[in-house]
Amino acid sequence: MEECGFEEKDGFYSNGKKSFSIDYDSAKKQFVLMVADINLDEPGSYAPQSAWLFDENHDEKDAELIGRDFTDTLRETLGMKVAFSSTRDISLPNKAAPGSVPGIEAFTQKFLTIYPQYKETYKNEIALHGEFLYDRFFSSYAVPMLRDFLRQDNKKALKKMFDMFEEYYSEGDRVVTSTISFSILSEAFGMDEELWSSAEKYMEGTPLLKSNARNIKSFLQTNQKYDRIKFWKKSNRKEA
Repeated sequence: MEECGFEEKDGFYSNGKKSFSIDYDSAKKQFVLMVADINLDEPGSYAPQSAWLFDENHDEKDAELIGRDFTDTLRETLGMKVAFSSTRDISLPNKAAPGSVPGIEAFTQKFLTIYPQYKETYKNEIALHGEFLYDRFFSSYAVPMLRDFLRQDNKKALKKMFDMFEEYYSEGDRVVTSTISFSILSEAFGMDEELWSSAEKYMEGTPLLKSNARNIKSFLQTNQKYDRIKFWKKSNRKEA
């Protein structure tokens, strides 16, 4: 709004050419972006430009996504560049090229293939932030899922997940191995001795992952003030 000279008055925002407001339709349970042209001779009427359902089942992340969409809609209305006007514009990640070292895109592609319920979440995250913040994504979605599998003693699900981690820990690049180690394992288990011990029982068929898990556990025990985000920055990896 600052970039385009919008000023607020009584809940309406205007820059002399366009005016908009954000309303909540309680009957339809929708947030609605209303936009009007400003013409001194013939004042324009407000018309809905974008609407999103928002009820008791939605949360702050949904609100952020709505804000992102409204921002992009306004940018498009004003003839400005739009990062992603819709999740339809966002492609899913690709496999690694034959013979190449798998990177974070290939690891994410594998994750979404095994857990397709997160495909739309992946797109929404990119639409919200304008890029793929992989540390945020895996710590937000893979970590709770891993903990749930352990609590449920879901042997089949844990084997599938740990086999994937083993494959990409052994073959992936530095970003992939760090993501598995610090965005997932250290976040999932932290200083919880019981969770570490429980997880190791399911790592008999994944020796590299098991060895790595023990190293991560030892690292956390000797670095109890460890901050994951600072660690990533110090390692010159992308900050999430």
